[in-house]
Amino acid sequence: MKARWLTLAFCSFVLINMPVYGQTSNDLIGTWHNESQALLNITAISPGGQFTGTYVSEPGKVFPLYGWVKPVVDSSKGPNIVPVLFRIQGGVYGTITVWSGYLSKGKDGRLSITAIWDEVRAHADPDSSPDNGTVNFAVFKPGPAH
Repeated sequence: MKARWLTLAFCSFVLINMPVYGQTSNDLIGTWHNESQALLNITAISPGGQFTGTYVSEPGKVFPLYGWVKPVVDSSKGPNIVPVLFRIQGGVYGTITVWSGYLSKGKDGRLSITAIWDEVRAHADPDSSPDNGTVNFAVFKPGPAH
């Protein structure tokens, strides 16, 4: 039930914030922050679309970041988004967290990365599904956390 609600909320958010022209995969390079003030630092994107960087969940907790982006987007077919997928692994619980979403430019001209994220904990009680992982969504905005 929770997953259905999250999917509905995410889809509603997507429809309300329809993207406009102009974003490219190179717009991902740089520092981004989300609503929990975590930092996403994308440092390089290969010609094939693979990117690397770091994810800082809180001061002192830095994780290597690996991701993929669709490097070429044909804007001649109308408004579009740039699909992205990235992941980190680590932490005291042996977690793997994956974000799947898109880069877009809103009607106000500002870029954002909107993604559903899924965290799986390796050291959780297998009989207690709420402790095994979390599913939610995040919006990353350019620049450092405030």
